[in-house]
Amino acid sequence: MSTDRNHVADFDKLIFHVLIQNEGFGPFSYYEIWNLIKEKKISSFDYIRQSHESSWQPLCDLEMFSKSQYEILSTQKYSKKSILSERRRFERKSLKTMVHLTHQDKMSLLSAVEIGQGGMAVFTEDVGFIPNEPIKLQLKLGSKMFRARGKVISYVKNSHVLNIQFLGFAGQSEEILIQYLKKLSIQKAA
Repeated sequence: MSTDRNHVADFDKLIFHVLIQNEGFGPFSYYEIWNLIKEKKISSFDYIRQSHESSWQPLCDLEMFSKSQYEILSTQKYSKKSILSERRRFERKSLKTMVHLTHQDKMSLLSAVEIGQGGMAVFTEDVGFIPNEPIKLQLKLGSKMFRARGKVISYVKNSHVLNIQFLGFAGQSEEILIQYLKKLSIQKAA
């Protein structure tokens, strides 16, 4: 496996899902998976699949997640932050709810995948989204309505995931989001 800069850039395109105790989590980037391994949140015996695949396999069966690959990546001249840490500024939490998303004066009802203080991901088969395109969205977080404006960051075709960065919040929405994420963190720790 090549470890030059071009090959490392290819890893940016990989999207994975992880199966832990029969519950699926994701999508995660290649680097986010390494971060989860490093933080011991997943082990080499947990199951993983790329977004475009249907079958799960043990993480330890994939060469790209072998101990030797970790050693190669960790000794490269890239910073550990850019290679092995999450690329997002804020952690995202899994979210299963419907999102009303408005772009180009049309409204879509989409399924949420995950949310964090800086943005969220939703499932959509509409490929008409353009990076940096402004959008508005609203959804219920617990019993409270959350409204924000944002921009499209990326659309991952093979997993049909649209990544959105929040740019601003309506009313108390930022506080609603922060409290909701805190509640999820407390429930996960319990």
